[in-house]
Amino acid sequence: MFGVEPCEVKNMLIYFKYGFTNFIKAVHEKEPAQNENEEPRDVLVDYYLKNLNNSISKNFGRGKIIAICGKIASGKTYYANTIKEKENAVILNTDELTYSMFDNEQGEKYTELAKRANEYLSKKAVEIAKAGCNVILDWGFWKRSDREYTTEYFESSNINVEWHYIDIDDLSWEENIKERNKKIDEGLNVTDFYVTDGLKKKLLGNWETPNKEEIDIWYSFVRNK
Repeated sequence: MFGVEPCEVKNMLIYFKYGFTNFIKAVHEKEPAQNENEEPRDVLVDYYLKNLNNSISKNFGRGKIIAICGKIASGKTYYANTIKEKENAVILNTDELTYSMFDNEQGEKYTELAKRANEYLSKKAVEIAKAGCNVILDWGFWKRSDREYTTEYFESSNINVEWHYIDIDDLSWEENIKERNKKIDEGLNVTDFYVTDGLKKKLLGNWETPNKEEIDIWYSFVRNK
């Protein structure tokens, strides 16, 4: 369910585009003051639910996209493998593709090559979903703009997107990185690349944590003691 002020026509049209057309209720709410010099504002908010009948008719017989959002080394691939049988899904993973093609020797070209790999895998995901199979996309979706584009891309082909977020605390994340790097050093992990302090800093600079409204399944990663 989404709420929007009637005057926010642009936002309302966006909600309508994605099927939120069933009007539920109108509620007067208090909007908190933006600063100490302002008073709380009384606003009218219209609430809408998604028109499931319309979505079902368009998407009948098609698989869905399960997009996994999370930082590097947060446990995305582990999570994808735990749900693939239940979801009857195939996993598409950028790192597996780039490793098979370049043996993780992309260097400074990694960002561009990963982008092209994601575009290719997204096209394949549409074909797979149209054939009736669910698809798990395992490549992070660091920025909100990436997540919004992905939803729009698949919904333009009448394919539903279900967002899963891997929430990990800082201590567990650091331990995951150490374990990942150790396995690489020992030759036990050949598809992932080594996470240096510089790379970690760069990745964090590009990371945008999603909010609850973006995510359908919020999974908290817990390391086994």
